[in-house]
Amino acid sequence: MKKLVSIVAAIILGCGFAHADLCDELLREGQTQYNTGNYRRALEYFDFARARGCYGAQSWIDKCNANLRRTATTATTATTTTTASLPAIDMVYVQGGSFTMGAMRERDGMGDGDELPTHLVSLPDFYIGKYEITQAQWIAVMGSNPSNISGDDLPVENVSWNDVREFIVQLNKATGRQYRLPTEAEWEYAARGGKKSLGYRYAGSNNVDDVAWHEGNSGGKTHPVGTKQPNELDIYDMSGNVWEWCSDWFNNNYYKNSPEMSPTGPVSGAIRVFRGGSWYYFVSCCRVADRVAYSPDICDCGLGFRVVLDQKDNEWP
Repeated sequence: MKKLVSIVAAIILGCGFAHADLCDELLREGQTQYNTGNYRRALEYFDFARARGCYGAQSWIDKCNANLRRTATTATTATTTTTASLPAIDMVYVQGGSFTMGAMRERDGMGDGDELPTHLVSLPDFYIGKYEITQAQWIAVMGSNPSNISGDDLPVENVSWNDVREFIVQLNKATGRQYRLPTEAEWEYAARGGKKSLGYRYAGSNNVDDVAWHEGNSGGKTHPVGTKQPNELDIYDMSGNVWEWCSDWFNNNYYKNSPEMSPTGPVSGAIRVFRGGSWYYFVSCCRVADRVAYSPDICDCGLGFRVVLDQKDNEWP
């Protein structure tokens, strides 16, 4: 993963690689991962290669996906989940309200272009996970653990948006509830503390070390969920530890046209939003306003999720 991060950083900074050299590097590293059976990691390299227009990347992506489908079928048919076997998912009630979404300089620092313009958003009540989904919860539903750093109380990571969608389908079958991913607006509103917000830059503090595991304090690994301070709503790790998938497609200019009432993102797109920063990345990505996006079939060792329930779901609490 560190190798991929360094290559991607060179792309972002515009340094270090000519186009042909970059393609050769991405494809070579992807093939190395593929040949060792690490199809998810290989897919990350090949997906970046495809995005850069590298010849031959798509055929490798097809090979990786074919192998992943075969292994997923084996894992899914081996497991039957019951409510009794599922570790509890603690949910926090979020009272609906209105807030200013996006980066305000006095609150969030210098925002990126995709964090602007700020705009008013209004949301109804909902419930959101108190913690990121853990590996124990993932294993109870899916029967296997995709994470690079293992531990029952650690957040599950190395899961794509598509993987998460399948987890939620199986979770809802097992529980009879209607869990889903948060919209980007719901995620930011909850991270900011909802109606109890004190206007912090990070989720629960202006001091990032109080609330987040990031590259400067993580020791190069994820940490058990809930070990930093919570935010104003008693929700943990919405800054740092692992990035969290949202349901929305990403568009760089969406904030210019976002509706006020319960926005759900663009109707289509190529990449999905995730939020919150991660154990191996810069502090700036732990800002509540920060936005990132990946292809929905990409996995990453710093990327997980939490779930939400609509207030109308009478199965909760």
